[in-house]
Amino acid sequence: MSTLVRLTPEAFAQASPRAMEIHGLKLGELEIAPTPAEVVTQFLDTFGADFYFCGWNICFDTQFLRVLFDQAGRLRDFDTFSYHRLDLWGLLQLAWWRGLVKARPDSLSIACGLFGIPRSSVHDAMEDARITALILRKSLLLLIAEQNEGNMGHSGAVSKSGDEKPPATPIASLEGTLDLRYLLVGWRAVAHNGTDGHYDAQRRFNRRGRWLGGFATLLTTLTGAAVIKQVSTAIPDPKINAVMAILAAIAVVLTALHTYLAYEARAANHRSTAAGYAAALRKIDEAIIFGYASASEAQKASDEIRLSLDALSRDAPEVPKDILEKYARRVDNPPPAVAARPTPGAA
Repeated sequence: MSTLVRLTPEAFAQASPRAMEIHGLKLGELEIAPTPAEVVTQFLDTFGADFYFCGWNICFDTQFLRVLFDQAGRLRDFDTFSYHRLDLWGLLQLAWWRGLVKARPDSLSIACGLFGIPRSSVHDAMEDARITALILRKSLLLLIAEQNEGNMGHSGAVSKSGDEKPPATPIASLEGTLDLRYLLVGWRAVAHNGTDGHYDAQRRFNRRGRWLGGFATLLTTLTGAAVIKQVSTAIPDPKINAVMAILAAIAVVLTALHTYLAYEARAANHRSTAAGYAAALRKIDEAIIFGYASASEAQKASDEIRLSLDALSRDAPEVPKDILEKYARRVDNPPPAVAARPTPGAA
């Protein structure tokens, strides 16, 4: 089964330019595509519920399916599926550790090369499903053959050199890796909370600046009007003079506070910091969804994200304590599927 999913123009306008370049979909195609409810109904009619999900980094893919079912109001149906997931990347990683394949399966494209499977299109749902099924069959044959031979440890191909060991940390690929994604999800929570927290602080200081400046202006205006009235009066009223003095003193205090507290400048600093966190958040989301073509590219991108977050944290203005506590509670109780904000496109 292969189908597009309807996308609204508003959602389409928020799509990442990098994503648009990769999948090549157009708004016209997505405007006339089936709705999430129609797609989910077709899915259930086609497959029922008696199956296991299998794919490359399948736990990541099932997040998108879960969001799709939720949008269709059928999340309860999704939860009836078996919770078991068969991850093809994990199978091939095991095969590599045992020396059954010559290279580490860092991406689906590399896996195709290991088994001599041509890949005509990248990021096409049906094509990916087809080659994933082919690789699954070949991987199972490898592992079953090894088990039948009683070879359950590393083969000579891996261990013949004393210093040739599989690297301890998985590297990234076009499809990403689970370990890198864990790191990115943690950074995403920092960027997400930084964006929302600093925007909250900006709104608070803007409100306070408007109120303080507005009161100071109002009192100054009232004092000026009272002065004009007293000047034009033949016999000034002592009570009005006293009120004028009080209003003038309050206006001076409010004006001084407005200058000293500098709410507008503080709000601008928080807005700038929030925009920086938002930019980092978009970069992290792209990394989570698309991954990288090589380990060096992943390392370079992760270093850039880390350095940008470090710089934002170092230069960020202080956020009020109650706002910090609010987002600290959100970190302790993260929302489901925090690892990504999937936008329905091709399924």
